[in-house]
Order: sequence, then C-alpha cells, then structure tokens
Amino acid sequence: LDSAMFLGDFNFALEPTARSLASDGPGRLAAELLEREYARVLATNDENAVFRLPTELEAVLWEGLATPAGRQALSVLDGCPETIALPLPLNCEGGGLSKLVLQSMPP
Repeated sequence: LDSAMFLGDFNFALEPTARSLASDGPGRLAAELLEREYARVLATNDENAVFRLPTELEAVLWEGLATPAGRQALSVLDGCPETIALPLPLNCEGGGLSKLVLQSMPP
C-alpha cells in the first residue's frame, strides 16, 4: 500500500496561529484580538464562566464572515493541523503509514 485516501470533514478551529499573526488584514487583527481574549479567559479560575466576545472581535468576525473574500482572509485562523501523526505506523506487508496529510478544500 503506497497511499490511502480518507474523505471527511474537520471542523474549523478558530485559533490565533503563527500564520494568522504574521498575516495582513482582518485575519491578523482577529488573531491578535482572539489571542488577548484567550489569555483573559485562561486567567480565570471559574470552570463554569461564560464569556461574551469583545465588541471589537465580534465586529471583525461578522464583517469578515459576511463575504467570500472576508471568509478567505479569516481562513488563516483555522487551527486544523496540516498533518496528523499516527502513534504507530499502520503496517501493511512491511510498509506503513506514519502520518495523515490533510488537504484544504478550495475556497
């Protein structure tokens, strides 16, 4: 077995990635605001706390999600990994798979 194809859907994980923090435009602003919000939330000891998005972050997300170009710009926030390492190679007659490489869907 040289390769295998698995089809499925990974949900979008909103995360201030290094790529998003280095980008230009609304993706970077959203990443910076989100990073600040995560720090605020993590500093809280209340396990049952509910946090409302800050007004500025909410506005950036609503504006970005309203158009195809905006959604494309915010896609840099996708924290879904590019590869998934497998704990043990899936052996098939001496060979094996050591990782899954995820391919993005076209915009």
